[in-house]
Amino acid sequence: MYRHLLVPVDGTLFSETAMRSGVQLAHAMAARVTGLIVEPEASLGSGHSASHYLETLHEHAGQQLRHASQVMSRFAAMAQAQGVPFSGHYVCTGHIEDAIAQIARREGCDLVVMSTHARTGLDGVLKGSRTKGVLARTQLPVLVLR
Repeated sequence: MYRHLLVPVDGTLFSETAMRSGVQLAHAMAARVTGLIVEPEASLGSGHSASHYLETLHEHAGQQLRHASQVMSRFAAMAQAQGVPFSGHYVCTGHIEDAIAQIARREGCDLVVMSTHARTGLDGVLKGSRTKGVLARTQLPVLVLR
């Protein structure tokens, strides 16, 4: 049925569920998995010297790259243990949902598998929903895990 799953993750326990479920589903369907971690751009404020800004930006980028590498390494190991073909991607942008939809198109994915934090009330309003944002930006089916 599906041949190529995109599984966006962020390193939380919720995304561990998406990684595990995505790999199991891909294994059952003889599909492959593309893992994606999208880190938000740094928001460093103003009022600092250019050298301080660049130093802080460089440090932040290094932390994000290490985090993404750790998450993708765990994800790749899960896929390898099940014999599922895997590729991992890392993107840094202020438009996370757009990046997920763009990578899905670019990589030729036919299903997006993602977890939701299931935020409700004021928390849901303030932080929004990445899942809803992805649903609004792609024509692909989206499997939402809770």
